Amino acid sequence: MQVARDLIRDLVGILFPGGLLVIFTLWFYWAVIVPFSPSTSFSISLTDNSFFVLLIVSYIAGQSLRIKRLEDLEKKCTEEYRKRKFPNLKQSEWQEFVKMIDKEEKDYFAGQANIDNLKEIYKQYNDKFSFWEEFPYAYRLIGRRLLKQSEDYIKFFEKYDKQGLTKTETFFNFCKSVIYQYSPSFKEEVLRQESLVRLFAGLYYVIKYGKAITLGVGIYHLILLAGNHFKIDFLVYANSGLSYKIVLAAIFAFSIFIYMNNEILKRLRYMRVKELNLAYDGFYLICKKENLEL
Repeated sequence: MQVARDLIRDLVGILFPGGLLVIFTLWFYWAVIVPFSPSTSFSISLTDNSFFVLLIVSYIAGQSLRIKRLEDLEKKCTEEYRKRKFPNLKQSEWQEFVKMIDKEEKDYFAGQANIDNLKEIYKQYNDKFSFWEEFPYAYRLIGRRLLKQSEDYIKFFEKYDKQGLTKTETFFNFCKSVIYQYSPSFKEEVLRQESLVRLFAGLYYVIKYGKAITLGVGIYHLILLAGNHFKIDFLVYANSGLSYKIVLAAIFAFSIFIYMNNEILKRLRYMRVKELNLAYDGFYLICKKENLEL
């Protein structure tokens, strides 16, 4: 059963985007050579051996996509989010508000302010900035916890808040490591969400690659059509009708790719938020159940 789950995760997070990358590359190769070999058709005949080779190549391509740093894509997601949601908000405004929160937290942990004051300033922060910051969205998620979770949940995380740990990615990874050790069921949930995040991250880079090759193929066949029209000898070939179809297909694919990449940039950070919340909730429940003091 565990092997089956691992295979499904690999299929979703690695093989699918890797397979698309391979198919886009084969299509590009076909579109380039078809004017010089008109009888060549774009088809993939899968024998046992060719399927095995395609699987290996797709897996390698998928793994190469996973090497891409999520931090790079996160920056793009953040830029898209800020531009779309808060076009007039400045980084300096966020930094000033964070200083106010840090001061209020310091006063609270020193016993000089009550938790209601802290909740109020976090409410103002969430109302004004939402997910303005980059991963791990610490201020947004701390505010959500203070405003939405139970008193016991809040008190549990206070010792980590006091040390500033909950504002770091290191703490998120620590929570996941505890989950992996103590709860197979929660581990599966976290890994499933992580695979989904990796899938969409991989698709982003595959589609970015797809945009480049469809643009190149479209321009290439437009040049061939121009050569046919102006009777340029070395560009003239018989099946110009196929070039029209390829150009139209490239335009359509390019439009779809732009839409898909924009949607990924809009939605990926919300998937990561779910991954964060799963890790924190799992860590809390495991520590309570196992009486862990970490």
